[in-house]
Formats: sequence, structure tokens, C-alpha cells
Amino acid sequence: MSGVAARARAGDPATSKLAAESLRLAGSQAFVMRLFRAVREPLADHELVDLAVSAGCRLTAQRIRTARAELAARGLVVVVAGETRPTPAGRRALVWKAAGS
Repeated sequence: MSGVAARARAGDPATSKLAAESLRLAGSQAFVMRLFRAVREPLADHELVDLAVSAGCRLTAQRIRTARAELAARGLVVVVAGETRPTPAGRRALVWKAAGS
């Protein structure tokens, strides 16, 4: 299934768990990672969604935010300490960047 990361169940053999962990980034995760690398500047989730839409992306805003969260869980994107940006609704949003950038 495209865009879904493989997962192993707790009772699966160790080889299944290793296989699940070794998979490449899912399509949506790879797309979001390419955006972070192309822009080369930190982005809040709403900015990331706006950028994806302007690039012609057909993923939903929720899928883009979820892909960013999955990348963060893997340590591939990290929050920029002490930085937030206002959302269109006036709330404060965390700002993210590609790890190592």
C-alpha cells in the first residue's frame, strides 16, 4: 500500500521486525523530506502544507502533517528549539527542519 510504512507486530519474529525497520521512506514521507531539503529553511506545518500545495502535491494536509510527524519520530526532521510561528488562525506552531541542516 503506497504511503503506508510497514510495521511488525510485537509477536512477529525478529526478522520481520528488522525488515519493517529497513524499509525506505514511504512515498509521502519521501515527498516531505524532499521539500525540507529543497527549501533549506525551517518550516511550520502550515507552511509545509502551503509549499506542498504550490508544488502541485495532491496529498491531504493531514497526510503531509502525519508524514512530517513520522519523519520526526525517525529523527529525520527535528524541531527548531525556541522558535514558533503564527498559524493562519493566530496560534503558535512549532518549526521543523531537516536533521543535520
